[in-house]
Parts: sequence; C-alpha cells; structure tokens
Amino acid sequence: MKPKTRVALIVPAYNEEHNLTRLVERFRAVREQLAGLAMEAELVLINDGSMDGTARVGRENGFTVLSHPFNLGVCGALHTGFMYALQSGHDCLITIDADGQHNPEDISTMVAELRRESADLVIGSRFLINTGYKKNLARYTGIVLFSWIVKLLTDQTISDVTSGFRMFTRKAIEFLANHFPQDYPDAEMLILLSKSRFTIREIPVQMNPRMSGRSQHNFITSLFYPFKNLIAIVVVLIRTFLAKKEELHV
Repeated sequence: MKPKTRVALIVPAYNEEHNLTRLVERFRAVREQLAGLAMEAELVLINDGSMDGTARVGRENGFTVLSHPFNLGVCGALHTGFMYALQSGHDCLITIDADGQHNPEDISTMVAELRRESADLVIGSRFLINTGYKKNLARYTGIVLFSWIVKLLTDQTISDVTSGFRMFTRKAIEFLANHFPQDYPDAEMLILLSKSRFTIREIPVQMNPRMSGRSQHNFITSLFYPFKNLIAIVVVLIRTFLAKKEELHV
C-alpha cells in the first residue's frame, strides 16, 4: 500500500485564543477530509509569544504546539513552521491564519490544484475572481503595486501577493527552510521562488474579516510596510544575483 502524503497544517498565532477556539472543529474536519485524499495532516500551532490561552487551546484540541518565548512576528513564526516540517519529514506544508480570514474548507481545492498542475506553491487568492471581498483602499493599492513589481521581475502575474493562505511541496519546504525571507513572507518570497524556477499557481478563495480581536497590522506598520517590502525585494534580487554568479564560478 502506498504511504499517505504527510501534510503539516501550519497555523501561526499571536493572542488568538478566542478565534482558535471557534476554528478547531473546522480544522479537525479538514484533517478528516484530507485523510480521504490519502493525506495524513498534522495540525501545528506556532504560538508566537501569546499572552493569552492560545497555546492551551491548541494543546487541548490535538495541535502540536511550538511556542516562542516572545513575539517574533509573522516571518519568525512561519520560519519555525517550515523548519519543523523539514525536520519532521512532511511532504507538503499549508499555512493558514488563526483569525478566521481563511476558510479551511478550501484546502481540498488547493490540494487538487497542486496535484493537477504539478505546482510547487499554490496560493489562495481573494482577487483572482470577484468574490465580494471588501477591500481596504490603502492596503489594496499596496497589493496592486507589489503584484506589478512581481510581474516586472518574474514575468508572472500573481493577483494576491500578500495572501497568507498557501500550500508548498517538499521541494519548496526544503528551499525555504534555508532561504526564508527576513521580514515579510509576501512578494519577497514569491520573487525568490520564481527566480529559483519554482512553479507558482493561484486558486480563487473566499476570505473573511477577522472574527474577533486585533490584527498585528496597525496604522504605523501599514505605513512602513511598502518601504520595508521594497527594501526586502532589493535584497532578494542581490542575493539571487550573487548566488547565480557563484554558480558560474563553480
């Protein structure tokens, strides 16, 4: 009998006790759904220095809980998830938010796309089709800008460069565990993967407002986000150029 594909469902969380409590049954249902697709899913909660009961809710509901002693931010939390998946031998990795914005039920569609297109990364996009998603004008302007930059640098159109709802193959896990972005896992990651000849695809998904609580993205972080992302993109391009130059001299 062919062994099941092992999937790490990575859920980064910072003070998401109440939202996570409302999502656990849906995560369990998805795990059962994936079992029907010959996939064995492990629910992995990255507790990023939470000061509430986030870790407790995870432990009580069957999650593997990896806790940071203090808040490292989205990139730090995701990198921990990638390192865990790499070391634990998972074949695929899915990142999904703990605030209810992403629908776990869409994961089966991501799996189908990954298999059908032989992609290395599948992104759940709010903007691929009109799903009625209510756009924040300032944030959407930034998304359009970075989509244009990604298109310019990679010749690939990606409609939702900031979506955190993504599925990666083992090949992508191995690469990103060792080359993870330093600050933002958005356009920087997509450019890095595309420049390294990974295949990226998108599927349309419905996204929702946060169920409760406050986002880590406030007015100040939103203000600095475009500038820091641009710097990160420049760093990626320099790193890619130097890596290729080094290959030519080997």
